[in-house]
Amino acid sequence: MTKIFVKFLNHVEEIALAYISLGLGILIVLEILIRSTGITAFYWLEEFGRYVLIFMTLCGANLAVRYDRHPSMTALFSLLPAQFSHVVKAVVWIFLSAFFAYIDYYAWAHIRHIYKLGFQTSTLGVSFVVPYLPIGIFFFFICIRYFLAFLREIKAVRNDKELIHTMP
Repeated sequence: MTKIFVKFLNHVEEIALAYISLGLGILIVLEILIRSTGITAFYWLEEFGRYVLIFMTLCGANLAVRYDRHPSMTALFSLLPAQFSHVVKAVVWIFLSAFFAYIDYYAWAHIRHIYKLGFQTSTLGVSFVVPYLPIGIFFFFICIRYFLAFLREIKAVRNDKELIHTMP
């Protein structure tokens, strides 16, 4: 059941990232075409674009963690024997999971604070909670993805130990 949910979530993230960026691009092109006639079409587009950019950046960072495509230095991992490399990776992944859990906790505290204040965006007129939600949501997902990477490395350490003990 969990694997099905994770697959669904992965699919939704990729589709959302693709179509939201496509939609924003189309809106920007339309704005440019309409402005060339001297008419201001979408007065809210600049603010909306900022919030979409935040969403796309955090969603992209989440996908980078998922695909292990985030910037990383792997020289130490490649120099160590496989079993030790897995241990070092496990320590790094659990540290990053804890770090993003810490950041996520304060992101949600900030979102609650904004909700209590009741501020609204200047041109869209929606609660400031809406543009801040992706921060809390995606930091949570990044935390979970690093924790899953930690579990994979622990499993790899166990498999390496089994291979070592069964070698003649």
